[in-house]
Amino acid sequence: MHAAEVDVRHMKQFVIYTLILISLVGCVPTKVWLYRSVNEAGRYEKRYQGLLNVSYGEQLLENNGFSIVAGKISENEFLITLQLSVEKGATIELESWGVQLSSPEFAQEIDVPLNNMFLSVYGRGGKPGYYKYIMAGEKIVGRAENETLGQSPKDAYTTTVLIAEKAPATLTITLPVFLINDERVVTSPIEFELIESLNYVYSLQ
Repeated sequence: MHAAEVDVRHMKQFVIYTLILISLVGCVPTKVWLYRSVNEAGRYEKRYQGLLNVSYGEQLLENNGFSIVAGKISENEFLITLQLSVEKGATIELESWGVQLSSPEFAQEIDVPLNNMFLSVYGRGGKPGYYKYIMAGEKIVGRAENETLGQSPKDAYTTTVLIAEKAPATLTITLPVFLINDERVVTSPIEFELIESLNYVYSLQ
């Protein structure tokens, strides 16, 4: 069992190309499979322009927090995205750079390494935007990179991993211990269930 890191830029390009192709034939219902938290606390669900968004988030210490989005993308692959919301001036360290996945359908727990996290820094002053990477083992420091553009004073560091396994009907995700401003923060395992939904993509014409 293994997980592979995903090039997010390529993933975004794939999604954009797919939406353009679908738009040529008008409104098309597309079946999707998403992981929804069993615990309603922290669950976020919203449908925007026909697309269902399901995520789970928790506020941690001193206005820092995390969110998780996960879903099945093929018969033998599912995707997990973890995002850390880092307050300006705060520091976050991961005690171990990885998450644990468990399910009754797995022969054993899956340890998923996190090789890096990235922050999207927006362009300004005629200069293009770019991705700022934090590598495994490094400390994340909240610098409010986009605050001067009227954005949130929090930095949103993201990592996405592709799991080369059949998506189970139920999934438990255990995050690493966080050191937030040098204080140790332990989160509880989060239970998810795989749900089926129809997304509706409308023609751009």
